Amino acid sequence: SAVLGLPLMAAGGGFALVAAAVLPWPRVAGVVAGLCVLLGLAGRIDDKHGDRGARGFRGHLRAALGGRVTTGLVKLIAGAVAGLGAGLVLSHSWEVLSTALLVALTANLTNLLDTAPGRAAKVSLALWVPLLLWGSRPWAVASAGLLGALLVCLVLDLRERAMLGDAGANPLGGTLGLGL
Repeated sequence: SAVLGLPLMAAGGGFALVAAAVLPWPRVAGVVAGLCVLLGLAGRIDDKHGDRGARGFRGHLRAALGGRVTTGLVKLIAGAVAGLGAGLVLSHSWEVLSTALLVALTANLTNLLDTAPGRAAKVSLALWVPLLLWGSRPWAVASAGLLGALLVCLVLDLRERAMLGDAGANPLGGTLGLGL
């Protein structure tokens, strides 16, 4: 089935870049754009070239210790770098680490949910609603492109015509982690 990651990454990242250029919160929008692109590209590499032999954090780290770089390790590093970058740009002191962990771990969790049609999208939407109502206004505006793309892609995902894939689930989860 087709992977919806590239449209999600493009819509989320592109909208956030435009928001960074025109809104009074360029740092938040720039971070959302960066998360969409970095996590989306790492996920795309795994979607295209993923080795299903090594699974989970432990499996990918064990493979790395054995001298083999897996696409899962690439995603793990990308999640850590994206989360740390988001934390450094938007947070202070100990909040840098909590932001980094929320971004990276929420991206991973969303990816793990993307094993049944529409599951990752539905859980993400359930988290998005309270964040839109009570969360950060700059984040809500900056993430609107990703949310809109998710709503468009949801029908294809639910009908099993396409799936988010790692390229879609990772930026979706990372952006939600930032909102949290």
